Amino acid sequence: MLLLSVGLMLSFALNAQHQLGLRTDTYAGISGAFLNPAASARTPWAWDIQLGGASQFFHNNYAYLENTSNRDLLRLLRAEDEPTFYFRGDISSDFKPVANSLVYDFRTADRYDAQSHTSLMGPGFSVQLTPYTRVGLFSAWHTMDSISNVDENLGYYRWNSIPSQTPFRLSEAQVAGAAWGEVGLNLSQGFPLSAGTMWLGVSLRRLWGQRAAYLRSEANFSLEKLPDYEGLAGLDFDLEGGFTNNLTDENIAFDEPSGRGWGLDLGWWYQIEANEDYQQWEFGVALLDLGGIRFAVAQTHRFTSNELTEVLEADYNAFSVEAGITPIAEQFSEDVFGAADASRTGDSFRMRLATSLSGQVRYNFNPYFGLEAAVISGLGTAGAGLQRATTLAITPRIDQHWWSVALPVSWYAGETVRLGLSARLGPLVVGTDDLGSYLRTSQWDGTDAYFAVKWFPLGLGKRGGSSKRRRPHRSRGGKPVECYKF
Repeated sequence: MLLLSVGLMLSFALNAQHQLGLRTDTYAGISGAFLNPAASARTPWAWDIQLGGASQFFHNNYAYLENTSNRDLLRLLRAEDEPTFYFRGDISSDFKPVANSLVYDFRTADRYDAQSHTSLMGPGFSVQLTPYTRVGLFSAWHTMDSISNVDENLGYYRWNSIPSQTPFRLSEAQVAGAAWGEVGLNLSQGFPLSAGTMWLGVSLRRLWGQRAAYLRSEANFSLEKLPDYEGLAGLDFDLEGGFTNNLTDENIAFDEPSGRGWGLDLGWWYQIEANEDYQQWEFGVALLDLGGIRFAVAQTHRFTSNELTEVLEADYNAFSVEAGITPIAEQFSEDVFGAADASRTGDSFRMRLATSLSGQVRYNFNPYFGLEAAVISGLGTAGAGLQRATTLAITPRIDQHWWSVALPVSWYAGETVRLGLSARLGPLVVGTDDLGSYLRTSQWDGTDAYFAVKWFPLGLGKRGGSSKRRRPHRSRGGKPVECYKF
């Protein structure tokens, strides 16, 4: 249970996944570059400014709360008394929770996963330099945690059904979490073709890491419980982990990052015109979050053993969060190797970003109404790194200058179908990819929310360009507005 426990601690200690309603907006501008760096050119305006925004996503298939919603959870958090939690296995089926209480239970699955992602979007903008060249800048702060491929034997009910001193196998798994800030440069270059326009986009990001940790099980190994819940005994295991020295610090100086790195997004976008008013078909492919962060003020450890190794629970009960992770690593090293520093392998590690591949297809029925399909698939690679689950989505949407509405329907991690809702009115965008979490649901296992504040031309500043690409829009005065000249 050590791997799962550390992972859950990271997920809740650090606090929207794809923000489909925002990213697929025709008027998204620089916001659309996060799903495809070439898509920033979709906007019909010569410039757009992102003043700020925030998003939060959480999902897991390990545990859930019964008959609750986001509104219920907020009400409990604001209450003066702490909420009371009841485990479903300890109460009768007809039990009715009293006020200020929640009932929780656990799922059974072949594999367990969890992911949380919080983003604070800083100022950003994009501007059209020529009819086929657009550049932009953006800034953001992220905390992301992922738990991947946890074995079914670590599920609550399966774990408790395994008798003591009965060996069982655990498969490879990984837990990772990181917090970092970034500033990025986006470039989208268009190439007019006979049937439309092809765009190539790139976003280069400078990353400043604040804190991070990971734990990987490199191979299947044997585990068994000791009698009377005294601890665990493992055989043939190969565990690798690392953490920044400030992992559990409450106060961290943001101007002194513990890691630095680079990130890269590459995108392709192709638009086929129905006529001179709008593009009927749009296709996009992007490779997102290439790169990583090298954390230099850190520790790495590796624990391997071909002999049966016992770990007693009593040896770990005295450790506190304030003491950090180092005492736990040293105690585990003492259990495995007989020396507190024997597991130490280095003072730095590289945390890979959650590299993923995205694909988009959009059909526009007219200049305002369209249907967009998207797939975002995580690409797992070797080494320590964040992971992203696969999402399939279909988003019908209406986009106008001053407002838009979208209803994304997504299939997350191959197991959950979710309905979302996004709306833009003037400069404000609010939305969720998981509308059900705001309604009372029988099994609450996560949520999603985002908002953004943007600014764009107030009826002016529409871009011109070749008639092969899009007919020049006209302002109310009837005169085409030229692109900016520097």
